[in-house]
Amino acid sequence: MSSKWYVNWLLTFGSFSPIMALFLLVFNVPYIQIPIRFVHWVFQIKIVVISVSSLIYSTLLLKLLFLVAKQRGKLESVGNIKRIRGLESEIIPVFVGLFVIVLGINYLNFKDSLSMLLLLMIVWHFWEKQGYYNILWTVSGYHAYEVEVEGGVSVWILSKKKDIRKIESFENLLRLKNNTFVEG
Repeated sequence: MSSKWYVNWLLTFGSFSPIMALFLLVFNVPYIQIPIRFVHWVFQIKIVVISVSSLIYSTLLLKLLFLVAKQRGKLESVGNIKRIRGLESEIIPVFVGLFVIVLGINYLNFKDSLSMLLLLMIVWHFWEKQGYYNILWTVSGYHAYEVEVEGGVSVWILSKKKDIRKIESFENLLRLKNNTFVEG
């Protein structure tokens, strides 16, 4: 599934969309003048529209990928779990760091800020594991786990399962990368 370059970029765009949303929220686009009495309302509307559209894009993309994978018989499973641990404590600081960077580039001019944002997205795309982790999926109830299976192989699995003590296997997995899956 994820071997198609455009699918990889769609996933990257989805996982990077909260960072782009923050950029759009904090950056004032040049040449657009808003009367001062409407600034507060425009900002509130921007927050709602950008947040909701990022969440809708991420959710629809995931559902579409599952639908295609299911039709093609490409869903997988992982069993014989030797060790499992939660990853949120490692992933959330990465997003916080990116949010801080985006808030910092707000002080550059529009062209330089946009260039920096695109450079960050390219780096994000080629980041081995976290590149497809979408913080918005956390809002949808997904949790990130590092799972060690028989043979010492470690994979990342995004799942809605909460109690990791009771997990014996993961079914209906969509492969995002060689070592990253999301459970449907």
